[in-house]
Amino acid sequence: MSSRGRGQGVVALVFVAVVVAGGVGLDRGLGVRVPAPAPAPAPGSSTDSGAWLCPHGGGPGWEGRLYLANPGTRTSTVRVSTMTQKSSAPVRTVTVDPGTTTRVIVPASAREASTYVEYFGGWVAAGWLTVTVTAQGTGVGAEPCAPATDASTWYTANGSTPKGAKATIVIMNPYGANAIFDVVLYAADRAPIHESALTDIVLKPHRSMFVPIQTLLPLEPAVGSEIDVHAGRIGVAAVDSSVQNGVGAVLGTTTQLSSLTIPLLGGSGQRSLSVIVPGVAGARFDGTNLGETASQPAGGLSGVAQDPQTSQSYAVATSGASGLRLAAQVGSTGTFVSAVASMGQGSDFAATGGAPPAAKWVVLPTVAGDPSKPGLVITNPGTSPASVTLHALSASGPTDVTLPISAGSSVSVPVGFLTAAGDVGILVTATTGQVVAAGASESLGTKGVAGYAIAVGVPVPLGM
Repeated sequence: MSSRGRGQGVVALVFVAVVVAGGVGLDRGLGVRVPAPAPAPAPGSSTDSGAWLCPHGGGPGWEGRLYLANPGTRTSTVRVSTMTQKSSAPVRTVTVDPGTTTRVIVPASAREASTYVEYFGGWVAAGWLTVTVTAQGTGVGAEPCAPATDASTWYTANGSTPKGAKATIVIMNPYGANAIFDVVLYAADRAPIHESALTDIVLKPHRSMFVPIQTLLPLEPAVGSEIDVHAGRIGVAAVDSSVQNGVGAVLGTTTQLSSLTIPLLGGSGQRSLSVIVPGVAGARFDGTNLGETASQPAGGLSGVAQDPQTSQSYAVATSGASGLRLAAQVGSTGTFVSAVASMGQGSDFAATGGAPPAAKWVVLPTVAGDPSKPGLVITNPGTSPASVTLHALSASGPTDVTLPISAGSSVSVPVGFLTAAGDVGILVTATTGQVVAAGASESLGTKGVAGYAIAVGVPVPLGM
């Protein structure tokens, strides 16, 4: 057996040992596979009803918050279901009035903790925020939830797995039939990990689980995953925490892209870009830093050629409001998945993925408590100027604010507006052009910088 084959065999054995000792309780697919349930309506096909998948994860002593924001004109009724590997909690029903935001506390004491959201009567945006505060440090993680989908493939950009890290893939199945899937892991300098222990995993209905990435591939600069679904439907996220209790969360995606933008703000300015190239063609791309005054090449990201079926890490330095834009080079047929991890001023780190531009966004809260430095960054990756209007989704929010954004640049929203808005979602409407928006805040501790979270916004469906 080759050294590569021996290494993958060890990974398989480690995986089995971890899930048995950790009580993940996975079943293996045997015999005829369970047929998938009937597909749900395609996301965006109607704004009257729909569902969100929120695989937020957690840990002992963690607090979970779910934010529901209604930018429309009709009241929405929302059903909230929470689940772990062992059980699912009774469904709770809440009402979200037009133009308001509702916060729901959800369980987050288990590493695989997840929440399923169903809305009726009007569209709502959904996102999560998790908080842990201990004597060792503070951690805050935030991301939008994913629209329910019958997609057969998910990807995550987990980032690095240093000593002491707890890097996981959180996978949820809120539906009434078994989900059956394979997990493929990508690293920088080895073949994809696709062993029998990661194949035909069965996740029972109304349950969630986690895959312990740091145990499977320790001390890697960047780890990515591909989850191939054979039956049922799932939701996926990468949730990492450090020995100092820093927390970073990145929502999984079902789409590989050739161009995307990741808005960035706050922290120390030191950031790590993780890029996964799942395809067999490889990818060539360039990175551009869309700053407050002008765009310029991102250092170390000019003419990058990444091998197929790999996950790589690239150091990125930014200051102020910025947007990291990745775009495939002319002639490159490769596509990619990416996320950025950013170090905070305290021990916490933040992470989020990017998105294509859109005309309207809901940006959900990323502040965990007082004291705080709330932040919201908007990037215009286009070649023409844009203008955006900000509206707080609350019954008594501050006066709307309008901001111009030059082509290929980013702006930060005035802190006074965000402070006055409080713990609510912000509706960002581009009256000209298209943009990408994200919350990026620091909070807690004696100076308001102990916790740090970045979360890209939720694009609003066309016609709303």
